[in-house]
Amino acid sequence: MTDEDVHDAWPAWMQSVDSSHEALLPFHDLPPDTRSFDAPYAEAIRRAARQRR
Repeated sequence: MTDEDVHDAWPAWMQSVDSSHEALLPFHDLPPDTRSFDAPYAEAIRRAARQRR
C-alpha cells in the first residue's frame, strides 16, 4: 500500500462529493505538500494489515 494507491482510490469517492476538487489529478501531478496528505492513510492501512497477520 503506497501513498499513490491511497490517492488513486480517493477520486472515486470525491467525484460524487466535489467533482471540481483541485486534487483530482494523478498522484505524480500533485504538488508534494498535497501528496503528503495521503501518507497517514497509507500508513494506517499498512498498520491494520500487520495487525491482521
